[in-house]
Amino acid sequence: MTVNSLMAKALKAFSPTVERWWPALLWMVLILIASLDWASGGTTFKIIQPILRWFDPGIPMHQLYEANLIFRKTCHFLQFLILAILIWRTRGSWRFISPKADARFAGFVFLISILFAVGSEYIQSFFRSRTANVTDVFINLSGAVAGILLAVTIEIINSRRQREKSSEKPRILFTANLLLHDKKRRPVVLSQLRKILDETRADALVVAGNIAHPTQCRESLEALKTAVGDIPVAICLGPQDHWLPRELWEQSPSPEAVRLHYWHPALTQTGVHGLDFQSFALGDLEIVGAYGHFDLGFRDETLVIDGAEVSREAYLSGAVGGFEANDFRQIPAAGGTLKEEARRQAEGLGKRLSEVRQNNEIILVTGTIPFEEWLEKPTDNTIEAFFRAFAGNSQMAAAILPHATKIRVAVFGSGKSESHLPEVRGIKGLCLQDANGRAVYSLYDAETGEMVRL
Repeated sequence: MTVNSLMAKALKAFSPTVERWWPALLWMVLILIASLDWASGGTTFKIIQPILRWFDPGIPMHQLYEANLIFRKTCHFLQFLILAILIWRTRGSWRFISPKADARFAGFVFLISILFAVGSEYIQSFFRSRTANVTDVFINLSGAVAGILLAVTIEIINSRRQREKSSEKPRILFTANLLLHDKKRRPVVLSQLRKILDETRADALVVAGNIAHPTQCRESLEALKTAVGDIPVAICLGPQDHWLPRELWEQSPSPEAVRLHYWHPALTQTGVHGLDFQSFALGDLEIVGAYGHFDLGFRDETLVIDGAEVSREAYLSGAVGGFEANDFRQIPAAGGTLKEEARRQAEGLGKRLSEVRQNNEIILVTGTIPFEEWLEKPTDNTIEAFFRAFAGNSQMAAAILPHATKIRVAVFGSGKSESHLPEVRGIKGLCLQDANGRAVYSLYDAETGEMVRL
């Protein structure tokens, strides 16, 4: 890779930050320049006096001095009001994120305002024609507070307009496999997600599984909400969202216990919609989902490995030929509660589908594959054929098919690398994972009814 290409790549990555920050930085420079000798009271008086005398030739001198004072204090106020708004603009979105995130950023804006308010007055103390005044510091900071309040007001107005728009014909961005528990990966993934949301002008975000490990779920959801702004977010859990260190299995001895102990409180606290607990309505469209959990319904009962037929016990242990399914190592009692968990998932999905209003249409979201037709095609590799049994939940099909005519598209987060899937009873399928297991983005436009893979 050449030096020029490296520089081009660096500039491309840095350009969004520069674009957001250059107006604020330029304004900071202008504030400091305005603290120099040339912007003294005498200078502004020379500007104001002829203007006011043009309106009123007989205006008394003391009124001219008062007008000059009011003008200068107003400039102090407006300087910092504009500064606060320009710094707020660096967030890249005029959308309400959350009270906590806004309060944190407001503190950041106010801290910068304090530094520049004090610094500006300190610079003035070096010039005989200028005076450092504590009153001016408070006027500056009152302007900054007004700017912050104005920025928050703009956010709230934009958020209300966004909600009204999304309730009509929403544009919904779908993705999966964000894996936000990886703190090195997280900033890159969220930056890419923010960019795609801005480009597509999506009204809502749906993540179809593998968001984060349970122990980092709240932190990851907060980061996700901060990144996407005020648009609503719904998630459907996937296999990795149940991965828990073995020392914590006693506290959460089943996948259901993981959801209730970790995910349900985090969803409630962050305001993210959990599709494993309730459906998500957007106008006359409802997004219904469930994790799934494997039920061995996709297993090959005649599979032979190393000259021996693979038994049901081997499937229940998730291990054969020295290989073991990751989910059996990571999900508490993945095999021991398999039958009960798979049934619970299918029944919960069926219940939520039956509760969809009569005239509403459905987008189905699952963390694993619901139909065998959407599995990878069988190969001569017997180990791959073994692990094929853990790709999804065949019991979900019975819950889904009675509602097939209302389902516009079914998306799932893992277990498949092909994007073009055969229809099952008229249901179109879409996998949100590529061959390397990375996140894939697709945009659904309710107005056209089309799902476009980005």
